[in-house]
Amino acid sequence: MQCSVHVHPEEAIALSGLTRGLRPLSQNAMRFYNRVGYHDYEGLTDSFDERERIVAALGNNRALIMRHHGITTVGETAREAFSLMKEFVRASRIQLQMEATGAELVESPRRYVNGLPPNTSSMTGGGRRPSGRRIFDNSIASIPVTVSDPTGAPGLP
Repeated sequence: MQCSVHVHPEEAIALSGLTRGLRPLSQNAMRFYNRVGYHDYEGLTDSFDERERIVAALGNNRALIMRHHGITTVGETAREAFSLMKEFVRASRIQLQMEATGAELVESPRRYVNGLPPNTSSMTGGGRRPSGRRIFDNSIASIPVTVSDPTGAPGLP
C-alpha cells in the first residue's frame, strides 16, 4: 500500500462502538463485507508501539475500524484510499440511519456478498466497468508518501 487515510467522522466513530461493526446493509457496505480489520482503542498515545498492532489488525484488508476512535483506509494510490474512505463513511452513515429507525433490518443475502473475492482491488471498482479507457486514466498522479516523526523515531515502512 502506498497511501493511508485516517479520519474521525462522527458516523464512523459511532459505528466503531457497535459490537457488530459494519454490517452488509447497503451496496456501499457490501464492498467491505469481510474486508475490515478491527483495532481496539488503546488510549491517547505519542508512542509508536501501537503501530505494529494496527498493521496486524488491518491485515490484508483495505479498511480498519479503530474502536471508539476513527477509521483508516489504505490503497495502492491516493485515489483508491480516498475513494474507499468516501464509501466507508457513506456506509457508516446509512447503517446508523437504518438502525436509528428501530425497525428490524434486513442484511444483504450472503450469496451476494460472499461471492466477492476477499481483499482485492476490485473492491474499489463498485461493480462492472465498461471495457476500454477510463475517464481518469491519464489524470491520476502517483504520490509518494513518506512518514516521519519529528522526534527522530523511525518512520513507517
